[in-house]
Amino acid sequence: MVVIRLEEQIQEALDGIRAEVVADFLALALPEGGGQIRWAYASGNRNDRFKRIVLRPGKGIAGRVFSLGRPVSVEGITPRAGDDPREYPILLAEGLCCAVAVPVLCGSRVRGVLLMASRTPRTFSSSDVDAAIGLAERLGSVYSEV
Repeated sequence: MVVIRLEEQIQEALDGIRAEVVADFLALALPEGGGQIRWAYASGNRNDRFKRIVLRPGKGIAGRVFSLGRPVSVEGITPRAGDDPREYPILLAEGLCCAVAVPVLCGSRVRGVLLMASRTPRTFSSSDVDAAIGLAERLGSVYSEV
C-alpha cells in the first residue's frame, strides 16, 4: 500500500506542477538495475511509449543529467535525416521540441531526472525552471524517507 500511495503522490505532483508552469509534458526518469535509466512517470503524455525508453548514463537528456548532476536544457529540436534518435528519444516519442531536465537529488546522489517540455517552441522562464527544481527537491526528500 505504501508503494501505491507513493506512486499516486508522484503522479499528483507531476500533474500539479505541469499545470502550474504551463508545460505540455512532465516526466520522471528513474534508475534501474544494470545502470539503465527508464522514464517511470509522466503527465501530459500522448501515449505510453515513454515507458519503453531505456537509456544509459550519458545518453539522451536524462542520461546527461544523471552523468552531470546538473540541469540540462534543449531548445529547437527538429528531427532531421541522419539524426540519431537515441540522443533524444523521449522528445521524439512525445513530439516535443524544447525541454529542461533537472536532477532529483538525495543528498549528493542523483536518484532521478525530472523533465519539463513543450511541444511548441518556447523558452522556459527562470520561474518555470525554479518550479521544476523545487519539485525535484521534494521528490528527492521523498526518496530519502523511503
